[in-house]
Amino acid sequence: MEKDEIIRLLELFRYKENDRPGLNNYLDVTWNSNKYVATTTPHHFIIIKKSIYEFTPSGFLNLSAHIPSPNCEVEISVNEIINKVSQIRLVEVEQECECSYCSGTGEVKEGFYSSYCRNCDGYGFVGNGQYETIIDEEVRIKIRDSLFNNGFIAKLLEVCQATNSKNIFLIHQKDERVNLFKINNEILIGIMPMRPAKDEEFVTIDLKNPASA
Repeated sequence: MEKDEIIRLLELFRYKENDRPGLNNYLDVTWNSNKYVATTTPHHFIIIKKSIYEFTPSGFLNLSAHIPSPNCEVEISVNEIINKVSQIRLVEVEQECECSYCSGTGEVKEGFYSSYCRNCDGYGFVGNGQYETIIDEEVRIKIRDSLFNNGFIAKLLEVCQATNSKNIFLIHQKDERVNLFKINNEILIGIMPMRPAKDEEFVTIDLKNPASA
């Protein structure tokens, strides 16, 4: 992969809000005696072997301590994931823009005090009257024993397509902890599962080697 493509994938998983500055940077990671560069959010991360392209990290978070050891090796077809994602119903959602009353803060000044913005109900964003069609975010994706936000699996697919991967491997899954996926022996992606809810709707990914799962 070219450096620009590696940066694009790292940016997919980099936290961009200002409330957790430790998550905003490229990170140095050592895992299983290999050196990686990584980005993370509170819910998922990506680590890419430095042998592909050398990066200088800018952050000091010890992400290495949060990457679990392998406890399984379950092969998953990328086409199977694409097929199941395509079965999720489509919905129309209104696009959002920054609230002009509070400049996206969710609060407005009233004399000496601040209160929540009534224009956006304290959210900071409002609908702009334009709609887009997306897959229903309420439908989860089940892989083995875990349920995932389908937006996170879409990011996983984007990495698979960027690396021309036909198959990926689930190499760690336990309880409600981070699940670890391996792509082309060069990239690891960690995704936090979602807690199951009653009557939750989901699609199930069929595994290539269910006997080993």
